[in-house]
Parts: sequence; C-alpha cells; structure tokens
Amino acid sequence: MRPARNVERSSLAGNLTVAFSMVDTHVVKAIFAVPDKSLKSIRLGQRLLVSLDALQHPVPGVITAISPQADPRTHVFSVEVSISNPHNDVRAGTVGSITLGAESMPAPRLIVPLSAVVRALGNPNGFAVFRLQERGGKTYAVAQNIMPGATYGNAIEVASGATNGERIVGIGGDLLRDGQEVRVVP
Repeated sequence: MRPARNVERSSLAGNLTVAFSMVDTHVVKAIFAVPDKSLKSIRLGQRLLVSLDALQHPVPGVITAISPQADPRTHVFSVEVSISNPHNDVRAGTVGSITLGAESMPAPRLIVPLSAVVRALGNPNGFAVFRLQERGGKTYAVAQNIMPGATYGNAIEVASGATNGERIVGIGGDLLRDGQEVRVVP
C-alpha cells in the first residue's frame, strides 16, 4: 500500500478535504468497453492477456465482472479484468487493450473508432457515422447509415455504408444533428 498525503502540517482543511489516501495495488482492476456483439466470446472467470502500453509484455488477467446493462450513451458493456500486480508494474491510469477470442484483424477492412458510431436517425436498431461534407466553403456533418462488422478493441469494422478516405467525426457524434455546420479541429 502506498499512502498519498494531500494535506501538510499546519495547512487549513475543510470538512470535505481528503487528508490522505492509501492504495493497495497488489491486484489492479482494468475496465474495458465491449460491444454487445462480442459478449458471447467472454465469461466470468475467463483468463486473457492484457496488453499495456507501459509494459513490453502482456500481463495475465481474469474477467471478474461483466456489466448486466449497456451504457445508455455509448451502447457498450463494461467488463472488469483483475490483474495480479505483485511487483507493482501496473500503475493506476495505465492504458491497455485486450483481444477477445482468437480474433486478429484481417486486412483490408474499413475500421473506424467505436466512438464514431452513433444510432441511425429514425432507426433505433441501426447505426451511422457522421461524415464531413464541404459546401460553399463550410463543413457540415451528414449522417451516413452503416452496417457494422467485427470489433477490434476500441475500433469497429464498417461492413457497408462508408468508403475508405471519407472524413468522419471521431468523437462527439451523439451531440450532432444531421446537416449541422461543424468546425474541424486538427
């Protein structure tokens, strides 16, 4: 356990101030977002490898919790993976990924971030992305229905409905309206 002190001797602290906290990191929990199409390939107690950006090698983990309900905004399920951390190699906030089943990404496929996919307008069972369209020197977000395919970590295949080279909105599409003017931020 590692203590973290947030208040020093003789400093003023209010009743909501956390004076110190202790964190036990011998087992860390990683939370991953999993789309419903991939739920059939996971189960509680399943062992899998977690690839962490900060480490050179994958670490073993065990699925210890699967959310019974999808997040209403992102439409993905939270999966908790417990990772044994006896040498304190894994730190809080570390970024990582998992591969479910024996999937590997075949080529060539059109892949977009999961965050770019939104519910289709007028079809609660369909999916769409917002592609960028230039008109009269301005940029507009136009809803484009798609057919999703396989998922790969935090990315998803677009089986049909979009073409390679189209510019799409990667984050925040659920806040847009079809035909809304947007400003592209590099």
